[in-house]
Amino acid sequence: MTDSRFREQVAFALADRCRVQPGDELVVAVSGGLDSMCLLTVLAQLAQQGALGKVAAVTVNHQTRDFGQEADAVRSLSAALDVPWKLQTLEPGLPQRARDQGKSLEHQMRTERYAALQQAMDSWQIRTLALAHTADDQAETVILRLARGAGMNGLSGMQFRTLDDRVRPLLAVRRKQLEEYAQVHSVPFVTDPTNAEARFARNRVRREILPLLEDVFPAASEVIARNAGIMGRQLEAVEQLLDQRLQGVLEEDDEGLQLPVETLGEGPLRGMLLRRLFDLAGIYPPEAIHFQQLEQLLDSTAGSSKLSLPGGAHVRREYGTVKIVLQSSKTPSFEVEVGGEGKVELPGGILEVVRLNQGSFIPSGDGLEAVFSEHELQFPLRVRSWNRGDRFWPFGFKGTRKVSDLFAEHRVPRSRRLTIPLLTDQDDVILWVVGLRRSAHWPLQRNDPAVLVRFVPC
Repeated sequence: MTDSRFREQVAFALADRCRVQPGDELVVAVSGGLDSMCLLTVLAQLAQQGALGKVAAVTVNHQTRDFGQEADAVRSLSAALDVPWKLQTLEPGLPQRARDQGKSLEHQMRTERYAALQQAMDSWQIRTLALAHTADDQAETVILRLARGAGMNGLSGMQFRTLDDRVRPLLAVRRKQLEEYAQVHSVPFVTDPTNAEARFARNRVRREILPLLEDVFPAASEVIARNAGIMGRQLEAVEQLLDQRLQGVLEEDDEGLQLPVETLGEGPLRGMLLRRLFDLAGIYPPEAIHFQQLEQLLDSTAGSSKLSLPGGAHVRREYGTVKIVLQSSKTPSFEVEVGGEGKVELPGGILEVVRLNQGSFIPSGDGLEAVFSEHELQFPLRVRSWNRGDRFWPFGFKGTRKVSDLFAEHRVPRSRRLTIPLLTDQDDVILWVVGLRRSAHWPLQRNDPAVLVRFVPC
């Protein structure tokens, strides 16, 4: 495939499947490996041609091994492409945190990596994240999910664009195409030594299972990836039908979600509705063995029964009602007035307001700082806890969305949602969901006086 044909393929995927418009800004997650370095290069080329707006890069150091070579490679390539770059470094001790949470190391790495990526995106006020997953990655993912007992949700694989604005422009591209592209453009990359470690199931699928499968069916990876895409589009239609069935019967309170058991029906429909409920609750879906246990719980003749799930969640059946519960404890709500510069004590930390002389300040990448135009911001402000039904206008979005949807997107447990401060104006317009997302209101203009709001957790 020629160089221009490859760029056209990526540009088509961006516009048609990822729904990225000309002028849209992207943050690229770049690990230093072949896939992400090629993605950064081709997206930077498309931006130079006017097909995209700003392109920025962020790299996450998990601190599980020496990462200096990868960081240096991404830093050098970003500078050569004239692309802004950030290095996000996680706290040491990730393997221990995985054990404490009862999660696999891969799962914990993924959770903390996406949180760090989101912090960088918030600092640039860019809402779309570009990931370098390829058709080969898609095939590996489907095989892993098939082996673990996944249903339609799992076998639909990764999507070109997700509801939380993650896009995968390379999802129809084979890794061998990237190798050719890297050679033509002298794209530097570092091979992750952990890619050869047999302790990771994905590595064994990549190095052992797929090669054997392609000996029998040479186009196996492409066919699996293509079928996953077809199933993904079918899943979108199915989810619309499932939501229609849940409409009017699904209830939400401080504990979780509940609905009549009879709404779940029988057979395959029941499993699909249960998976949809976990998705709506914003928690990681259980494994196949847990769904088997859920079926037994729902079929039980006992008046009340409970099933504990990974991550602290549990499902409770009480006669004719089934409920997904994350925490039973309740956190008291709060509301505090912010009169101007200075510090305000909140239940979970201290909110500090500082006036700046001009708008050149760039917030830190931890999501705990936001800046606003002093010309527009009017005191007193308020800081309060979340109320059910709260909506706000996230920066970069064309309209409003529920704050609860943002919590679900960031996997915020319901037990913590009332502890997250919301900064509002005098009319109760939400300006900032602290630590998660700034609103589109009162953006800072170049060289304007600015107001910095910083939250320091206890």
